Amino acid sequence: MSVELGSGSRPQLEPIIIDGVSELESDGLSQDASMTKKGTISAALPAYHTASSDRDLESRRLVQLLQCEVCHRILRQPLTLPCGQTLCRSCLPSIHDRRNISYPNEPNRLQGFACPFAECEGKEHSVADCNTDITLANILLICKDILSSEPLGPLHDLPDHLIYTPADLNNDLLSPKSPGSTSTLAFTYRLAQQGLLPSGNEDLLNAPSLPEPADPLDKQLLDALQSRIRPELDCHVCYSLYHHPTTTSCGHTFCRSCLERVADHSNFCPLCRRPLSSYRSVTAHGGNKRLESLLSILCPDAVATREAHAAENVLDGEHSVPIFACSLTFPHLPLFLHIFEPRYRLMVRRAVNDGTRCFGMVSHQEGPRAPVDGDFDAPFVRYGTMLRITNLQMLRDGRSILELVGTYRFRIVSYIWKDGYPLANIERLEDLPFAEEETIEAAERLLNSSSESSPPDLGSLSTQELYQQVLDFLDSMQSESAQWFTDRLLRNYGPPPRDPALLPFWIATLLPVNDREKYMVLVSTTTRERLKMVVTWIRRMDRGSWSSTGGIGDICIVS
Repeated sequence: MSVELGSGSRPQLEPIIIDGVSELESDGLSQDASMTKKGTISAALPAYHTASSDRDLESRRLVQLLQCEVCHRILRQPLTLPCGQTLCRSCLPSIHDRRNISYPNEPNRLQGFACPFAECEGKEHSVADCNTDITLANILLICKDILSSEPLGPLHDLPDHLIYTPADLNNDLLSPKSPGSTSTLAFTYRLAQQGLLPSGNEDLLNAPSLPEPADPLDKQLLDALQSRIRPELDCHVCYSLYHHPTTTSCGHTFCRSCLERVADHSNFCPLCRRPLSSYRSVTAHGGNKRLESLLSILCPDAVATREAHAAENVLDGEHSVPIFACSLTFPHLPLFLHIFEPRYRLMVRRAVNDGTRCFGMVSHQEGPRAPVDGDFDAPFVRYGTMLRITNLQMLRDGRSILELVGTYRFRIVSYIWKDGYPLANIERLEDLPFAEEETIEAAERLLNSSSESSPPDLGSLSTQELYQQVLDFLDSMQSESAQWFTDRLLRNYGPPPRDPALLPFWIATLLPVNDREKYMVLVSTTTRERLKMVVTWIRRMDRGSWSSTGGIGDICIVS
């Protein structure tokens, strides 16, 4: 079935053709139903605008969250896309090969499809980013177990050929002959299984919570659903109710904030241990819209409590961090600090005592301010790196030796001075999603495809070719025993990372490059752009026109 995308937020519905009972799924309407005649039912199913009763409303709202917006049936093997929308695996649009894409260098990213949801406006998704939504699949199994096992009472006889209108669905199909003999919720679910219930219903989906069921049987079923589904809505990192549920490409779901914390320490999914990018925001994808809606209607009180707790954390300063103005640092790289000035001793002591063991580091502002900083007015730059204390040695006279590692980049939104050092409200700086990076690479290579310059324009090179040029440079430096490429350096900073996203940070830390140029590497939000900067440095070295005010060091002494 094709879906024509209109100007609204949902696909326009076409008539649904169902050929007799032989096409019905085995878990569909019971054989007691009057849909036993061989025939064709053509149903024009526009969206509902009103409900005949609260009883119908509660049933439709819950069931529609379980429906695919493409085929209108209950979701089967649900896939949650990077945009946050969900559809059946069988409803995935046709897949095509993607061109001029080399990073990430994964075979399954070379295939993609155009998103069928109107709000994406045909945006392309990679097949690699779409796996079965495990949490939603578990919820669907629970709903099927409870609602499909409920026996249905006798229904009105249906003719062989019938065009259903909203009034028909409201007044006839959803009303069993004997009131109270069957569950409206269970019957609505059976209709959706057959694609006879439209899924496009903004009025129902946007209501804050389910009304209290009027029918005792519906209430019993709803209570059973809430009881069995509730454990599926807990995050496996914080063991609390999902807060802004976000589904990764492997299909597991976590709180957005929990994923951010996990990414600071590990490159793997906390559940399946599938590798996630070591420097790519796992929260760059849209939040899981189905789970957000299910949370709001199944457990609204718990959601309100969770939101209040999150708001308290913000008010308590969870996003306010101490800032150390010292030098330029990068994510995932070590740093050593010797601290003996009283104000910074206090800062470190507070970071250790509050359990975070973290503080931000920025470099001093020198010379003209970088355009990326905007109108930021401070004696330090706007972007920096969050550092985590991995080892602390306190000396008898109060001084301390710190071993730290960079975790993530941030942008200072505002700051105040406290006890001699800045305390800032920050927001994380993340790389663009893979899909956007791939789009940039394809556009640049297409634009520069006719270039025949030597050496080739950077825009004409694939991201993988840029990465390879950097690796070749490092190999040559090591074989030539370059002064800056020493065994001592490798002991302190480790070998060059094999992740193309991280490699420019490693090189920028070690090469004697002007700090202003290094700063642009720090604030760049694409791997491709960072690699292009490093290749520019390499070409400058090859031409013998290298100049720098930077240097190599492995310790920062703070007086």
